[in-house]
Amino acid sequence: AYWHSDISYKAKPAMGSILYGIEVPPVGGDTLYCDMYAAYEALSDGMKERLADVLAEHSYAERFAKQRDADEAIRDDRFGLSDDQVAEVPAVAHPIVRTHPETGRKALYINAGFTRAVIGVDEAEGKALLDELNAHATQDRFIYRHKWRGCGILGQSVHHAPRHRVRSLPRPANAPHHHTRGYSLLTRNSQLATAVPRWPR
Repeated sequence: AYWHSDISYKAKPAMGSILYGIEVPPVGGDTLYCDMYAAYEALSDGMKERLADVLAEHSYAERFAKQRDADEAIRDDRFGLSDDQVAEVPAVAHPIVRTHPETGRKALYINAGFTRAVIGVDEAEGKALLDELNAHATQDRFIYRHKWRGCGILGQSVHHAPRHRVRSLPRPANAPHHHTRGYSLLTRNSQLATAVPRWPR
């Protein structure tokens, strides 16, 4: 499991999602959300000033490679993205601080899943900054843990603030990906933005 904001690797990221729990384990399988508004507001004034107008790069291809290499079955099959698939998900840039277009409230917009670099700074410095922000945002005080009780629906409103991950029990090595007790099976519906989002200052 890894923290992520749905489809942040697209120029038009998701505006919202709905999770539907089809099968959940008797223990574990919780879905965790970070309040990225609160995480931003808890930053020091100096850090807020440092992050103003700074962009970060989001990439699906890099996350795919990491997930493939971590899954023995997929790795052994040498499964990879086709050239056409890679072309559909080029790396994109988003502001590290995103502003809600209606309320004007600011939130962090980075995640360990897809945010790979800070644009315009040294790679090591950018990684250190992202690591610091991710560690800050995932403190217990900013997290909501949703415990599934059988099948159910969990709505995730506009994706200006939240990011999430699912905590599952290990899937048996010989189990099909879609139906085994002991791990979570969720389906997600994401509503894409109708235009490239604007981030007014």
